Amino acid sequence: MTKQTTGNIPEQYELTSSDYLQFIKLYIPTDSDPLVQRFCLSGTVEWDGHIWTKAAFSISGVGENGNDEKVRPKLVLPNPDGIYNYYIQRQYLEAAEVTYYRVHPDDIETSQAEEFSYFINRVVENTRIYVNCQLSALSDGNDFKLPSRRFIQPEFNQVRI
Repeated sequence: MTKQTTGNIPEQYELTSSDYLQFIKLYIPTDSDPLVQRFCLSGTVEWDGHIWTKAAFSISGVGENGNDEKVRPKLVLPNPDGIYNYYIQRQYLEAAEVTYYRVHPDDIETSQAEEFSYFINRVVENTRIYVNCQLSALSDGNDFKLPSRRFIQPEFNQVRI
């Protein structure tokens, strides 16, 4: 009788599963052509028909707290030799859209992912090593307006004026 080692136990029977793959798509609108960058935290990967290059980014505060309180997420991007300084000085980065994807390793062959969309609200800190940004939901913008609707007759028969 052979004894099974932990290397032969399938992952579903282990106490911890493998980590999610984390992707970020950064869309920076400019006056001429927009800049689109795709980063992956774990390594250079082909996913969803695109090549995602390895970058050491950090994102925190995604989702909601346990008491349904919304949090402003923070994004830290690598800024080697100040490559984002041009976009920060012209305030292109503060209008950039950030899409954060979490993908289970078993779903890497599909386009299935957990997706969060934000825009960069403001640049908190800028050094030659990293850029620290505060993110906001797409509905937090200055020009965002909910469409108005009047609940009146004849469309709403139950309303009496």
